[in-house]
Amino acid sequence: FWAWTAWEWGGVCGLSSNAFRAAQPLPTETTVRPFVVALAYLLGGFDDFHHLSNFNRLHLANLIFGVDAVQAAMDRVATPMERWGYRSQTREDGRYRLPGILGQALLLNRSPLVEDLSTEAFARLSAHPASSGRQHAQALHALQRVVAELGHCDPPVRPGYNHAPNIEGTHPSWASWVERWHATSTLTPKVRAIIR
Repeated sequence: FWAWTAWEWGGVCGLSSNAFRAAQPLPTETTVRPFVVALAYLLGGFDDFHHLSNFNRLHLANLIFGVDAVQAAMDRVATPMERWGYRSQTREDGRYRLPGILGQALLLNRSPLVEDLSTEAFARLSAHPASSGRQHAQALHALQRVVAELGHCDPPVRPGYNHAPNIEGTHPSWASWVERWHATSTLTPKVRAIIR
């Protein structure tokens, strides 16, 4: 098992619950697949979750790290997110995205501790194929904002194409004043970027 590739583990875990059950020679319970994914994670280091379609990443994090550890992480990030209004960002079915993205972040970082979500960890999380897609990027951005607020990483760079270019070829004190104005201006981000 330790020598299996990610593709082999992905094949055993199945693209979906239905594919997993259909591949089994004997009738198999629906609840078995998360335990197989947990074995793949623990034995083979499998974290290519993008091969598995949709599944409950929070449940997998609970299986790997324990319910208490995952709930402690959830409690740490939920308070600032609710205070900032992220609770209102729900999917069409009314379920919150935070538990799934937090579960995935803990799994990919291989630690249930929010303190271990460093700036470098978020860079790895953003680059991981399982985090691709706009919804994942937005939720990961929100999570990094919270972890930065807690003091464990740098704040995220604003997603999109409105990144301000670096100021080059001028005195550092002038660049500092420009950055201060840009950070504190009450203008909209688009207008601020144009004037900057």
